[in-house]
Amino acid sequence: MASGEGGKLLYLVVSMDCERVRSESYYGDGTDSWQTSERAILGLAEILQAEGLKGTFLPTPATAAKHAQLFQELHRAGFEVGMQFHCDSFRDGEYRQPLGAYSRREQEEILRLAKEDWEQALGMELVAYRSGYLSASDDTFPILAELGIKQTSCSKPGRHVPSRSACWLGATPYAHRASARCRLEPGELDLVEVPVSSHPAERFSLRESFDPMDARPDHAHPFPAYAGLVDAVLWELALLQPPVKSFVVLTHNTIDYTDRQERRTRTLLRLLRYIKAREEDGWQVVPATLALVREALLRAERERDQAPAR
Repeated sequence: MASGEGGKLLYLVVSMDCERVRSESYYGDGTDSWQTSERAILGLAEILQAEGLKGTFLPTPATAAKHAQLFQELHRAGFEVGMQFHCDSFRDGEYRQPLGAYSRREQEEILRLAKEDWEQALGMELVAYRSGYLSASDDTFPILAELGIKQTSCSKPGRHVPSRSACWLGATPYAHRASARCRLEPGELDLVEVPVSSHPAERFSLRESFDPMDARPDHAHPFPAYAGLVDAVLWELALLQPPVKSFVVLTHNTIDYTDRQERRTRTLLRLLRYIKAREEDGWQVVPATLALVREALLRAERERDQAPAR
């Protein structure tokens, strides 16, 4: 990253977790039909193209197989295609716990099988990943790195849902190399973690289980709440000045994004335009994928290492 880029470049990543249908999930999560799934994926791609943005689509292995041609076309069109993974909707449902609840040996086996299924379905190499429920343990990132994954979006700072093994209290709130020792800290792995953006003021609670607001339009909060989230995250990034500043929007293939009058579709469009309008405040919004954030971070590292000592 050139020295002039550092100040107010904002890498905007819009990501969609593409779930299996509910009837094939142990917990009953997912999209209501494959038809809804297809319309959600196509609709989001159309919105992003119309808005001049990029996107990261993350199908589960089963969803990748069901919509293989569609995801291959999106990949050729310049979108990023990676894997989102839920143990409970994988194959015949024999894995009933969230990923982070399994031992290192078990996670290695489960993720290896999932990667094989995904790559066989799409005929491409898997390098981008997100865990279902954002579930992970300290073993997850080193396993993913060993499997050749290069960029992930598994963390959400402040999320604390022990029932899903999704505990991110104190997690690093900006893009960073993942650690082989602690999922919450930066490290030296050849794997870049790009957190889901969460509200800085909602990351701590005395409740046993809680989840700070993020920018997913799925919940259709009143719009001032989304605007407040964007403002708070950009304030935090300006304060911390990490090497790469990113904002990650997460949504799912449960919303018919081809319907421009649907309330959540309108929320997404308004949110994206609000973020882009922050260019009036000096931010330069960069349409991005997880892969482009990784490239920016590696570029920043090279420039730091090449800088003359003072």
